[in-house]
Amino acid sequence: MTSLGRIWSSWSTRRRAITVGVTLLAFAGIAVAGYFALVKRPGDVSNPEVVFEEEEVKIPKRSEIRNVDWPIYGGDLERTRYLPGKFLDPPFSSSVWSLPVGHLIEHAPVIAKERLYILDLEGIVYAVNKNDGKVIWKKDYGELSAAAPAYADGIVYALYLDPDQIVAIRASDGKELWRKEIGSPGSESSPLIVKDKLIFGCQCGSVYALDPKTGKTLWETETAGEVKGAVAFHEGVVFGSNYGGEFFAIKVDDGDFKWRTPIIGGAFGRGGGAYSTPAVAYGRVYVGAFDGRVYSLDEESGEVAWTFSTGAEVYPGPVVADVKDAPPAVYIGSADNKAYSLDAKSGELLWSQDLGAQITGSGVLIGTTVYFSKNSETGGTIGFEAATGKKVFENELGRYNPGISDGERFYLVGYGTVRAFQSKRLDEKKERERREIEKAKKEAKRAAQPPADQEPAGEEPDSEG
Repeated sequence: MTSLGRIWSSWSTRRRAITVGVTLLAFAGIAVAGYFALVKRPGDVSNPEVVFEEEEVKIPKRSEIRNVDWPIYGGDLERTRYLPGKFLDPPFSSSVWSLPVGHLIEHAPVIAKERLYILDLEGIVYAVNKNDGKVIWKKDYGELSAAAPAYADGIVYALYLDPDQIVAIRASDGKELWRKEIGSPGSESSPLIVKDKLIFGCQCGSVYALDPKTGKTLWETETAGEVKGAVAFHEGVVFGSNYGGEFFAIKVDDGDFKWRTPIIGGAFGRGGGAYSTPAVAYGRVYVGAFDGRVYSLDEESGEVAWTFSTGAEVYPGPVVADVKDAPPAVYIGSADNKAYSLDAKSGELLWSQDLGAQITGSGVLIGTTVYFSKNSETGGTIGFEAATGKKVFENELGRYNPGISDGERFYLVGYGTVRAFQSKRLDEKKERERREIEKAKKEAKRAAQPPADQEPAGEEPDSEG
């Protein structure tokens, strides 16, 4: 018998029982600690002390938002995906035009100078007349693309995964101006142009800033993982996320980090990456992540203000907007099939709607209607009243990013089709205006004619004798 065995046999039954109990409790404690450290999903964050800069958003007059450009993915440099204005909401008249391109359009087109610019999955770039849907030119500069193009100063920029390149294209006729190889395996991070810099992320893990006229690299900043989503800009800083498990802020002037914040992650001690393109508003950065959370981060420090957990991965970027009859809000979809409206300051749930299919593309808010597309075999797009979550629109087109607007029409994006719609209320207003113009012309014409009993001017009356 071993020494341990002799010691054990010498103990009383009671002492043995106590020892076994203590040992089991110790193991149980270790197991519980391990569960909380490795298995249990970390809780959501609520930090109301983080600054929230609420701003009054004034809805512009129709004359101010009609025929506006939507030159980059997300509409503005902050990527808020929001265009306010009147006569933009459903119901719509029958489509003004419809253009099938035949290949997947994963990201919505952009609008500039009366044209839509489309980049499809096969790498083909289209310039389309936005009024009638006619193709003006069509160019093939690569094999595979999964990003929206960008427009600035007469140039369209197209990013590719195959080959790993970016191409600058003259907007007037589609002529190539320059192309540049980027880190392998290319990029699906829709570019933006700010402060004379063309900025985008790369699956190689870097964020690039190029000279938009020549393609020369101005700076390259390596992050902790693949940068697949686009970056957003505000006040000298670009904000992004990566597959390495962090959100980051990079200063545009020199490419140095301003801050880096780890993604909380999920159960089993896992970290988490992110594909989501951030949106910047109210002094906050809003973004989704693979851990199923929507994040609100302090713009200056990267401190987490709040998180909201959905039931699955959050691939899309958020819409951030301030609409009538609702607080400033974040609108975002999740792979749990639901579209969410969250209070932008606190993260409180305002409403949610189940679309019956995963939402993996970013929504868009046009007028007072927020649209989400269903990523399913059949697809489709549903529009909700942003303030209430009431369904007000449904169409069979849609798969990823639902569409854009120029302030007069809504351009809906299907799997391989773009379709233009115009509000019935705008049609009715235009018809009233047309009738008023016709009436005014008729009245002016009548006013210019002399009375029937009046002699025409310039003629002498007949004289006698």
